[in-house]
Amino acid sequence: MNMKKMMMIAAFGLAGAVAQATIVTQWDFSNGAFYNTNTNTPVTSTGSGSANIIGLNSPNADFTGTDGTNTWRLRGAGDVSGNGWDQNAPNKTQGAEFFTSTTGLSDVVVSFDWWTTNNAIKHGQFQYTDNGTDWNDFGDIFVAGNATDFTNGAETFATVTRDLSSVVSINNNANFGFRIVAAYSPVAFTDNAQTWGANEAYMVARFATDGDTRAFDGASGNWRFSDVTVTAIPEPSTIALVLLTGLAALCGVRRRRK
Repeated sequence: MNMKKMMMIAAFGLAGAVAQATIVTQWDFSNGAFYNTNTNTPVTSTGSGSANIIGLNSPNADFTGTDGTNTWRLRGAGDVSGNGWDQNAPNKTQGAEFFTSTTGLSDVVVSFDWWTTNNAIKHGQFQYTDNGTDWNDFGDIFVAGNATDFTNGAETFATVTRDLSSVVSINNNANFGFRIVAAYSPVAFTDNAQTWGANEAYMVARFATDGDTRAFDGASGNWRFSDVTVTAIPEPSTIALVLLTGLAALCGVRRRRK
């Protein structure tokens, strides 16, 4: 095989490798050796970015074992004595907020592992921002398990993925961010004698043994996260730059061999 063909094959291989989705930023909270100091603002384990708690009274996050996995646990002062979230907080205002740059990138996908305790808020909403200020709902509301999923105070677990490749405004954007926030129940429910309409109140994650539902009371309950991951693909201009750099290097090797 002559040098020209070898260079072409290497160039196409390089372009293909660059075009694959890769991890841009990650908060791998399951890594207990890395995340072992309690904080409300954990650093990234891969890439660069920031994370913070939003909307909770006197936020108090820590790292704790959940089903054998190290997790970032979000707690606050609640509305009564205890360590719950705020039952009186406006809809979609409390939870976790993350920022990372997508400069030179597109086809963003966010995934996270989410635990809820039995007395936590049942519903969550994923949001994104393309300017660092205004937040947009994306995807359906995600839901914690029901009574049969909670045994002896256990937590429920789910991996949630949001494919943002259709949102072009967050491509190549240094202001990209996303939130995972508590949401009012999208369906009406009854709490003893009181009936709440859809999108009027937070519902507690578990169902009571009598089959009736309950409103979240803020006394206890929390959310926990392990792997929060952002992946993306380099934009064509970025691929072209890497390709040209690689070709230049190959040409340099060829010249030296002459």
